Amino acid sequence: MIDRLVYMIWLEASAAAMVVGVFGSWVTVGDSGVSGTAQGSHGWIVLAAALVAAGVFWFRRATRSAGVYVAVLGAVALAAVVWDRTHLEQTVGGGKIVSAAAAAGWGLDLALVGSVSLVVVGAAWAVAMPSLPWAWFAPSGPAGHGPAQRQP
Repeated sequence: MIDRLVYMIWLEASAAAMVVGVFGSWVTVGDSGVSGTAQGSHGWIVLAAALVAAGVFWFRRATRSAGVYVAVLGAVALAAVVWDRTHLEQTVGGGKIVSAAAAAGWGLDLALVGSVSLVVVGAAWAVAMPSLPWAWFAPSGPAGHGPAQRQP
């Protein structure tokens, strides 16, 4: 029970870090910054992945598949963050001088850490849970009627 609580806190903290990172400074040029929700960035993908991962986890937390879904959503967010991090000039949308001065902001770094953490905790949850991720395909009880009773 304690192990599950640790995983749950870890997962929700990862999703929260991603959300805060999206609204933080995504790309900075000098003293000004662009948030992850600005046009040209993929912050909305990261925000949606964080919120959906948190929601899916809370509704399916008793299954191993929750970890699989969370890890996949974390990987989607990670891909969006890595893309923006390697293409800062497209996020800023300026000329060569502006793009040369563009640097990753603290929000982009926080979203990156949160996304990596979400992938890791999702995989850890999937490994730690006793049921298979595809167990919901199986019949749920005798002759498919009612939930199956677990044997201690």
